[in-house]
Amino acid sequence: MGPGDFEFHSAQSAIEQYAVNLKVHPPEPNLMPDLHWHRSWLPFLTSDASRLYVVCDRVDRFGTSPVRLVTLEWENYEVDRAISVEQVIRTWTWLLQEDLYRVERSGPTAWWEPVDWQRVPDFIRSSGLV
Repeated sequence: MGPGDFEFHSAQSAIEQYAVNLKVHPPEPNLMPDLHWHRSWLPFLTSDASRLYVVCDRVDRFGTSPVRLVTLEWENYEVDRAISVEQVIRTWTWLLQEDLYRVERSGPTAWWEPVDWQRVPDFIRSSGLV
C-alpha cells in the first residue's frame, strides 16, 4: 500500500499484470500507434486503472530506470514521474517522516491519509505519486 491507494505487486503479480496489460492494450498502428502497453514496461503499483511502471529499456549510467504513470486516459504517460523506484520509495518515506501523510488502519485494512495536503510540495502533488 502507498499514497493514492496504490498497491504494490509481488514479483508474480507484476508479471501477471504485465501480461494482462499487453493483452488489453495491444499496438494499434492505424489508430494511435504510441498508445499501447510496451514490452519494456513493468507495472509494480496499481490504483484502479492507474499503473506506475518501470521503463526497463531505459537504464541510466547508475543502473536505474525511470518510473512513469499510465492513467485511464493515458494522459502524459511518457512523463518520468521519478528517476527510479528508489526515488518513489524515498519520496513516500519522506512524506511519512515529515508528518505529511500517516497510515490509517481498520482491522486488516490499511491506507494512507494526508495529514496536511497543502504542506505537500506542489511538485510531489502534481507527480501522480500521491
